[in-house]
Amino acid sequence: MSKWIVLFFVTGGIFAFSAFSFSASAQAPQDTVDYRSSVPKDSDFDGLTDQGEIQRFKTDPAKADTDGDGYSDGEEILLGSDPLDAQDPAHFLSFGRGEAQQIVQKEIPWPWYIARATGLEGYLLLFFITVLGIGLYTQFIFSVFRSENVMVFHKYLSMLTFVVLIVHIVALLFDTFIHFKAYEVLVPFLSHYKNAYVSIGIFAFYLFVVILLTSIFLRDIYPRFWRKLHYIAYPLFILSFIHGVFIGTDTVSSLMQAVYWATGVIGVALIGYRIAYPYLQKMHICRITNIFMETKDVVVAEIAREDGKEFPAFKPGQYAALALQGANGKMTRKHYFSLANSPAGNKAVMRFGIKVMGNFTQSISRMRIGDPLAFWGPYGDFIFKDTKMRRTVFIAGGIGITPFVSSFRYALDNNLPNDLILLYSNRTRETGPLLNELMLVAQKNPRFKAFFSVSDEPDAPDGFLKGRVDELMIRNCLGNNFAKTYFFVCGPPPFMDAVIRALRKAGVSQHYIRKEYFTAY
Repeated sequence: MSKWIVLFFVTGGIFAFSAFSFSASAQAPQDTVDYRSSVPKDSDFDGLTDQGEIQRFKTDPAKADTDGDGYSDGEEILLGSDPLDAQDPAHFLSFGRGEAQQIVQKEIPWPWYIARATGLEGYLLLFFITVLGIGLYTQFIFSVFRSENVMVFHKYLSMLTFVVLIVHIVALLFDTFIHFKAYEVLVPFLSHYKNAYVSIGIFAFYLFVVILLTSIFLRDIYPRFWRKLHYIAYPLFILSFIHGVFIGTDTVSSLMQAVYWATGVIGVALIGYRIAYPYLQKMHICRITNIFMETKDVVVAEIAREDGKEFPAFKPGQYAALALQGANGKMTRKHYFSLANSPAGNKAVMRFGIKVMGNFTQSISRMRIGDPLAFWGPYGDFIFKDTKMRRTVFIAGGIGITPFVSSFRYALDNNLPNDLILLYSNRTRETGPLLNELMLVAQKNPRFKAFFSVSDEPDAPDGFLKGRVDELMIRNCLGNNFAKTYFFVCGPPPFMDAVIRALRKAGVSQHYIRKEYFTAY
């Protein structure tokens, strides 16, 4: 199913649910009702507040049609009929039902209904955002959605939630029941109405804005800071739950109570699972068994478990986490690297191709045979599925080749009948890691075709293409045949974005394109 169809049903379902929950056939003026510190409620959705029915109209707040004449209490009050007399529909008969409905429609206090609906919508959207975020980290959601689609849902719903919350705040300013001032809905502890719970909602809103802005502007610049700051999403959800339960005007309804408490319990349980998840993953102490510099900035390392046992089974394209023991005896922060060996090969050894570009990877490059490190995994859904993907194209830039090596060796080890095509781009021949290995695999597997390109050399070496991977190069290498072909793309983000644009321009459906995400970050 297209991700846009899923997005449509998710957001459309939330709006439809809110519309159903907050629909009202009419609303009468409430200028003589004393609300004091109570919240206006409309339990029977007849367009009259419960307080108005009790204090002014003497109708039943639990019945939309107190006198049982087929017309709602709100309709009768607005048009001058007696809602307590089943024999008094004269005003409806004189107007006609259609005209009466139009008159009623003009008197509905839309700000109140909009504020109620958007409050619930904002909370439900935040619940789904929290579930998706935790699902990405713990990977339980991959059984339903691909990781790249989850990322799209997560971003889309976050932006939609921001819009809904802005509408919620604006609607409150126009509400004629509670009469909020601007400073009361924007500054904590200044509200004349349920100050504590209003303040909790204000704090939740600002936490959400912080998360949204840092995700837009800081994620790629300061990823470590962004990751730590993103943890405030969990208290944000809890604050939103408290705000909705204790200030929402519709929590008197058993349906609303069920919605809030069900999502609240699920949300808190998932937050607990997210916090415990790193401690639930089994760590294996390993030793370096082989290590060498493949190129001037790429190191290849092989490790084995210290206890001599096999590693957990993995699938071609997955990755694992590594950590080192610091001078103080504590483990460093986990770093994630693609597995570069075949799942069908030696299960007692794990192999990695690691680009040396930071303190952690520099430490790895200086390690020697026998040095210890910790291993967790495997992770990820960037998986080559041989039973489904009969014809598959792998497009790699630089160190992005490492997850693909696992697939190529897996196909060779199992003598798979799948047609595999590789387009591998580097600046120069010397900067391309694992080139010789790939050439050897291509010689052994007649169903594996490899095309190599260089972008920065004046003249391409023998057997290499010249230039960057673009639509023309892809068409030429594939013989202009894109039918029933899956595409895996991995490399630097600008490289992946350019390749995916080229594929889409060539007419490849997004369904057939896989893009790598290290979701454990």
